[in-house]
Amino acid sequence: VNIDNDGIASITNTFQADLLINPCKEVNEFSQSIKIENPKYANVVLTYLEVGGKPVANTEGVFNKDDKDAGRFQLKVELPEGNRIRVCRTYQYQDDLKETPYLAITVGRYMKGARLSLKVGGSWEVKFIETGFQPNGPVGTPENRPQGWKTWYLAGQNELILPGKGYIFSFIPTMNKCDKS
Repeated sequence: VNIDNDGIASITNTFQADLLINPCKEVNEFSQSIKIENPKYANVVLTYLEVGGKPVANTEGVFNKDDKDAGRFQLKVELPEGNRIRVCRTYQYQDDLKETPYLAITVGRYMKGARLSLKVGGSWEVKFIETGFQPNGPVGTPENRPQGWKTWYLAGQNELILPGKGYIFSFIPTMNKCDKS
């Protein structure tokens, strides 16, 4: 997430995972969805997709806007055979934090390890809130990275996050002490 001083957030979401497939179950599809609350900014672009080590072009129709819900986008891609399949995907979109001042994430499957990075413009602060029933322990203070980025490690590389766990980043405009309005 990169927030400019006007409150427009440029959001890049990257997912990298090794999917473990139950050999007793026929699974031939991987799916994810994203819901954008602000319809004015409901334009999500899939910028990269790789399945089983092979790039997949969106020209194959794998990432589409939902016909019934204007703010929802769905990724559906056929999986190759195997019991361990690597999936990498990146999508980008923008949102106006003056209208939608939060970013909510809910985990839908079992997941090992997670981190989130944000770059916040000079007139914004961010507050981190954990949701869900699974206490992972305190996430703590974000790590300051080069060029103004902050990174929260939500779970260590070998820590399990259960479905239903969630996170909310709340964005708050800072007040200029000299501003009388």
